[in-house]
Amino acid sequence: SKLSLKELQDEYESIPHGFGFPYEDIGNGLIRLSLNHLDLKACSLEHLNQLCVQTSKLVHGNLDSFIEKLKVLKSMTDEGLMPFNSIKLNSFLNEYSKAGYPSLGHSDIMIEYYHPAYRLVLKKLCDFIIE
Repeated sequence: SKLSLKELQDEYESIPHGFGFPYEDIGNGLIRLSLNHLDLKACSLEHLNQLCVQTSKLVHGNLDSFIEKLKVLKSMTDEGLMPFNSIKLNSFLNEYSKAGYPSLGHSDIMIEYYHPAYRLVLKKLCDFIIE
């Protein structure tokens, strides 16, 4: 869409370039494609936007599966296997559930130090980029 392309262009222009990893395989056939490393000769922003739109049409999450993963997180935290405070996590998860599991963004400190700038795309659509 025109809006997603404009957002992509604005983000690309606002970030530092040339650091971090070009992409990361995150499983389920998806990669996290770094905008910091995007070679515009290999893939224009317009083409990347088309890949994102195509990915969004083909990949859909499942709320029940997501809730099960949150239960695993809670259990692992309660067992001391995760570096979170159980009480704070339980409070967060209760509020998160009440709010209907809205999308979460990066924290201000994460943005300040790591400049996360990426798009999730189907790996099979990006073979020409990640050779």
